[in-house]
Amino acid sequence: MLKKMTVVLSGTLGRMVISALTGLVIAQLIGPSTRGVLSVVMTASTLIGLLLGAGLQGSTTLMLASGRWKSSDAVLVAFGASTITTGFASLLLHPLAQRFEVFGSLSNIPVWIVGLGGGLLVLNSLLGAALTGLQLYSAGAKSAISSPVANGMAFGVMLLVGVSGGRAAIYAWLFGLGVSAAVSCFALVRFGGLHLRIPPESGFVVGYGARTLLGNILNYASLRLDVFILASMNTLTAAGQYSVSVAVSEMLWAVPMAIGTVVFPEIASRDREADDGAWTARVCRVTVAVSAVSAVAVGLGGWVLFGLVMRHYSGSLMPLLLLLPGTIALSVAKVLGNDMYGRSLPEWHIYAALASLALTVGLDLAFVPKYGAAAAAAVSSLSYVAYAVVILTGFRRTVVVGIRPLLVIDRRDISDMREITRRLLTKLRGRGV
Repeated sequence: MLKKMTVVLSGTLGRMVISALTGLVIAQLIGPSTRGVLSVVMTASTLIGLLLGAGLQGSTTLMLASGRWKSSDAVLVAFGASTITTGFASLLLHPLAQRFEVFGSLSNIPVWIVGLGGGLLVLNSLLGAALTGLQLYSAGAKSAISSPVANGMAFGVMLLVGVSGGRAAIYAWLFGLGVSAAVSCFALVRFGGLHLRIPPESGFVVGYGARTLLGNILNYASLRLDVFILASMNTLTAAGQYSVSVAVSEMLWAVPMAIGTVVFPEIASRDREADDGAWTARVCRVTVAVSAVSAVAVGLGGWVLFGLVMRHYSGSLMPLLLLLPGTIALSVAKVLGNDMYGRSLPEWHIYAALASLALTVGLDLAFVPKYGAAAAAAVSSLSYVAYAVVILTGFRRTVVVGIRPLLVIDRRDISDMREITRRLLTKLRGRGV
């Protein structure tokens, strides 16, 4: 198990570090206002991808982890959902772009670009879910790292040939998504071949996907709706500064996301009636401890970054500091939430997302127009805590586990943390990172 977590963590950490560095360089070159445009495009694409992806990500992981699908089934579903998403998104966005003022911030970016972004995001998420379900963690790590690397290289090339900064950033982002999807697809086809057939248990897949879809959409809306509110009710510059602070704070999720990736298929493959939750509780408390320590480093790094290096983004420092408490709290949900997905209990994500979204919308509309990015960050941090509390409550109702075993580490956990750190450093040195 430690080996699996080390492989996933190395890929997730590598992707997030490279992605953050690439994103910060691009942000510095294009400026806060254009970065705000880019954040609106990416947010719109992701929301469309979630909506039209029909919640199939969780279904894909579950079906492969339980041995009810072959890898080729997942590949066919991924490409089909991606194609449908791209087409429908382009059609849906055309009238919306003319009616809603926020889309004016896209600065004449063609509507099909946002649609294509949604399609590629669906493709990546489903192929990544397939790799997770099959526990092909090494391939998943390579796919994850390839996206920001390709993004950065493409951005540099486009600048050299004369493409404007904003358009270069958007096209490079799409190129990175395409490269990542290609790496995942190659790994899946190599693993199980490509066999054309109608994937079995379609009714269950659609039903499970529908149960996770609403939670996914509400969750993402609570995480990213503030970008639209900032762009439309404050300024694009504020949206750009805020999006950069969010990108930096989310580096704290490298460990929770990696561990959650392992938890889902692990729980799905177990006898869930007999599982007492002790393993998940241990994983959760270690994750919280690592996230809390990492938050101190991120806070100090943000002070140096925004105070001394990226002075155009000095307004990102306070939002970053305000986001950190909530980001730590949400690490709990990323572990326990994946456990509940593995137990086929996605409904708690809907309850959590509803609570989080209600806080986000209500408080953002009240405070963001006047107080800008700092208000958006404070509200987001509070909504993260609300989400985590609901997931924690749901887990404890499903599995009888106390609060202390979920949040407070012991000596044995410290030993495990040392071993994971040792393996991770060995893995990163082997990759030359």
